Amino acid sequence: MDSFDNLPLAALINGKFLCLHGGLSPEMKSTQDIMLVDRFREPPRLGLFCDILWSDPVENNDHELNFRENEVRGCSW
Repeated sequence: MDSFDNLPLAALINGKFLCLHGGLSPEMKSTQDIMLVDRFREPPRLGLFCDILWSDPVENNDHELNFRENEVRGCSW
């Protein structure tokens, strides 16, 4: 757990590719929002921190950004 608690939430590769442990959040308006997250605490069950860790992708054929409740995890999108 100590190792996991110290991993970064996100990385920006070559200023071009955003890598997240889980996925996007409707609360994230820019990559700067990630910098405001207090990484060194227990992840909450709601909000940006939770979403970055636990949101899962879904198949989306209309190429729009849609958020749906994550019924498998019981939290996030």
